[in-house]
Amino acid sequence: MELPGFVIHIIHGKLILERMCKIFDEEQKDCFMMGILMADSNKGHKKDVSHFISADSQNSILKTPDLKLFVSKYRKYLSEPFVMGYLAHLYLDKVFFEKFFTEYILFQDSNGHETMNEQEIQKVYLSRQNRYVSVDELFSEEYLYGDYTHLNNALIAKYSLKIPCGVMCENHIEEVEPENFRYIQADLEKYFSLPSSENVELKIFCQSELENFISCQADSFVAYYENQTKRRVLS
Repeated sequence: MELPGFVIHIIHGKLILERMCKIFDEEQKDCFMMGILMADSNKGHKKDVSHFISADSQNSILKTPDLKLFVSKYRKYLSEPFVMGYLAHLYLDKVFFEKFFTEYILFQDSNGHETMNEQEIQKVYLSRQNRYVSVDELFSEEYLYGDYTHLNNALIAKYSLKIPCGVMCENHIEEVEPENFRYIQADLEKYFSLPSSENVELKIFCQSELENFISCQADSFVAYYENQTKRRVLS
């Protein structure tokens, strides 16, 4: 399972903040942006826990967060920017797999039938290239990882992104440790140090369609958040 990258989450967070009224000061905005990355701060350990993966999707190659589990556990803290950002991360992971990823990638068994069962998958169909690759090829620099690298280079410059600050935020989320945010910052420093590029050639995704998707999901998340909290946050 390869989740949306840090840069995609940062853009999503930035667009969410642009759509909200001025309910957060600058420090609270930093807490929100820190929260939006924290689910990935455990360096691969306990990812099913930090992403609130339900037992029903344990055998799936695309393990999606169960938002109800998170909201049920932390509902009384949803108005806090750090927790709101964490929820936004889980939200994007879920919709990215369910509404974007599978538009470009189809997993098939040995009979050519669509399957999400990790043990049954024998080949992967890439719709933009109209070709089949193996699972190992998909999760490689030639394909998925390479697309993420090219997108990072292009999107960091286009959206004038900055590495989120690590600030002191009260943390009610027991699945992560705030001090682990330094691991994310270290990874981001590597991404941000790469030269920017334009007109990137992607093997799987379409950059403009991805940007449109992120923008739509920023709107969608704000509506979802308002529904969960009964709190009006749009300007």
